[in-house]
Amino acid sequence: MNDEAHIEENRGTAGDALPDSLTPEEKSLVKRAAARYREIMKVNCSGCGYCMPCPAGVDIPGLMNLLNKVAFDGSTFGLRQRYPHFPEENNASHCTQCGHCESVCPQHIPIMATLEKLVADTAPAAD
Repeated sequence: MNDEAHIEENRGTAGDALPDSLTPEEKSLVKRAAARYREIMKVNCSGCGYCMPCPAGVDIPGLMNLLNKVAFDGSTFGLRQRYPHFPEENNASHCTQCGHCESVCPQHIPIMATLEKLVADTAPAAD
């Protein structure tokens, strides 16, 4: 839930739902979908923004979202194509490895290593 509208939508759904109203098939489908989502997702980032502001100006939630979007989209429009369109002043190469982000991340994401890998994965290929 990232804004007030999400909270209200969830409140409405919770208020209308009856306990144990899902069929066994529906419960199974939800479990399979959740497992597949976790399998595909590269970074367990909720976008909470606790890591922000980054002292170096890195848009950590935006970059984590980019990694997950690329993973969900598959290889049709990959990271090397998308990353150059990310604002230069907010990109992963500005990370100073200060560790502030990791010290406050509720998901305990290895943010510094993830950003370092992102920089390596998007570096121009050697000829």
